[in-house]
Amino acid sequence: MVTALQYIAAVLVVAFGLWVFGTSSSFRTCKTEQTASNAEQRKENPPPFALAAIDSAAICARCAGHVIYEYRDAATAFATVLIALFTFTLKRSTDKLWLAGERQLAHAQSESEAAEFQRKVQFDQMSEQIGALQQSAAAAEDSARETRSLVWNAEATAERQLRAYIQIKEVVMSLLNSEYDPNIQIIIKNFGQTPARQITNTHEVKAAYRPRDTDFNLNTASKGEVSDLAPSQHVFSQFTIPINQWNDLKPALISKKQAFYVFGRIDYIDAFNKARWTEYRFKLLVDATGIHDDDMFLIMEGHAGNRAN
Repeated sequence: MVTALQYIAAVLVVAFGLWVFGTSSSFRTCKTEQTASNAEQRKENPPPFALAAIDSAAICARCAGHVIYEYRDAATAFATVLIALFTFTLKRSTDKLWLAGERQLAHAQSESEAAEFQRKVQFDQMSEQIGALQQSAAAAEDSARETRSLVWNAEATAERQLRAYIQIKEVVMSLLNSEYDPNIQIIIKNFGQTPARQITNTHEVKAAYRPRDTDFNLNTASKGEVSDLAPSQHVFSQFTIPINQWNDLKPALISKKQAFYVFGRIDYIDAFNKARWTEYRFKLLVDATGIHDDDMFLIMEGHAGNRAN
């Protein structure tokens, strides 16, 4: 930018040039001659004041052109000096603009670096916050999972404590030495705290020597329904064996060449509307007295074939 001192210097140079130009002998001589010539013309026809001022300015302009042409080398040198001064001033202004641009660029870079640093700080803070939120979410999920597990365990515990449990209380055989078909009574009891409903008993009998678990299948078994059972209540499921079949089995049972089994499966629905089942297997124990007329109780053959869900 051009300073006030440079403006003053330029004005002084121009004023000095005009002063030198106006005081030169050629300019004064030309102006005197032109003025005298115009004076002769005004005597005949005097012009208005405004036209007189214009004529005076025209005389000065013509004389200035005459002097410039007469001293054209000096005028060229003076113009060159003015151009050099203007060029120098322009260079100074350009340098200052360049420096200002560099300062603005440096300032912009500094602000950009500061903004980038601020963005990095904000990004790091947001990352930490997101990490903390993720940890909180994971903790909340763990807490919810633990709560669900506790609720499920509580429900499962309550269900185990309150549900119906159908088991075989006893299996009794009677009329074993009579002329009638032997009678088998399966006593079914609810050992739980809530009722059981839709109870069915699928039952079968088998005489075998050291049978395997696969021999106790219910493919040809009979199935019968019994009444619903309240807690601690029991019911009889009864069926018979044809007398002829029983008489054929008795010798092998008495000699202990075979054992007699009553087995089957109880299906029912508990108070929680879940399907339950109980499998059972009982064995007729024949001692040294053989098969007698009194009722004979079958025994549960360990855990084999006796299980429930």
